[in-house]
Amino acid sequence: MEQCRRGQIAVTDLFIALFIVAVLLSFIMLNWNKYNLRFDERLEYEDMVTLALQISNGLVRTPGYPVNWNSTNVKIIGLAKEDRVLSTEKLSNFVSLTSNQMKTALNIPLYNFYFALLSLNSSTINLTKYMQDNNMRIAYYQKETYMDEEMKTLLQQFIIDFYYKDPNPDDPECQDPCLGKQDLLANINNYNFILLEDPHLTYSSELAVVEEWVSEGGWLFVSEHIKETSLGITYFQRGKNDADIKMTVINTDPYLTLELGEWLLPEEIPYVDDTYIPTGNEFDAVDYITIAEYEDNTDGISRWKYGNGTIYYFSDFFIRQHNLPINLPVIVGNAMREIIIQIGGSIGSEAFTIMLSQGVDGGEKNVVSIRRYVTYENKEAILLFKLWN
Repeated sequence: MEQCRRGQIAVTDLFIALFIVAVLLSFIMLNWNKYNLRFDERLEYEDMVTLALQISNGLVRTPGYPVNWNSTNVKIIGLAKEDRVLSTEKLSNFVSLTSNQMKTALNIPLYNFYFALLSLNSSTINLTKYMQDNNMRIAYYQKETYMDEEMKTLLQQFIIDFYYKDPNPDDPECQDPCLGKQDLLANINNYNFILLEDPHLTYSSELAVVEEWVSEGGWLFVSEHIKETSLGITYFQRGKNDADIKMTVINTDPYLTLELGEWLLPEEIPYVDDTYIPTGNEFDAVDYITIAEYEDNTDGISRWKYGNGTIYYFSDFFIRQHNLPINLPVIVGNAMREIIIQIGGSIGSEAFTIMLSQGVDGGEKNVVSIRRYVTYENKEAILLFKLWN
């Protein structure tokens, strides 16, 4: 009996010991995996540091390849006419590249990057030599003279004529000449690309001018309120997004860098659809595609052809809450840039900044930032290059 009890105790002790060993092994494995992950992340970050140093070094110290490269033959991007002295011509060629060309020539297809040329006090340098071709004209209609700072920064990449809902020459924010919607409609044939922010196109006479312009080959980005049946589609009014209604990206676009499944939370939530059947001389929406839709399957961002032109509709240009560090003004600005290059223009810039990003410094875990001191037009400057995955 005593031997049986001792045997039971021994078996119990064995199971307790095995349990303790299993717990210890699990703890060791979990910590091993955690430290391995941290080690891998550290290696990845160090690789990015090395890559960012190599790229920034090549930009400021080499002319690139071929030496007289341009948008048609670039293999390696270099911006220097001599060591740390930047070439105006090469910067101009750099601006004219598409985002894919930049990433390919910099050999960073899987990374995002940010590039800016700064003065020594960290303000963006004016590079007035970057001019759009004379046949490339852009107009932006604003519902208010005040402009969101992020959109203002993005639009500085371009040479744009501004128009306002309530133009007031005494308002310092109203850029000279301080023009309104009727001025835009009168001048509309001067432009290839127009952004209409909440234009309230409710009058048939106003709408007819815009529709004719688009149908003849114009590119239109329009947000918020338009006429109920216009531009080949049907528009539905809804107010502020007080209920936090989300829209989700369901289709990718060649110009808007939105990713499938990412959700957006705009301030205004009107929507459009392709149910309108045009009459008379109106064009129908062709190749209509929903890019992002709301939870009730209504369309928040869409694209379609109208005659010979192209239209993008946005419930709102401004989206402040989302599940990823995206920034719609940045996305809209970069889409404009790609479209303008495609249709034959080069990019104008008073404040030269290239952002191929989804919001640099907006929450990315590993951002490598490199500053290089350079000379541009006989003045000291800083080339700022950031890289992240």
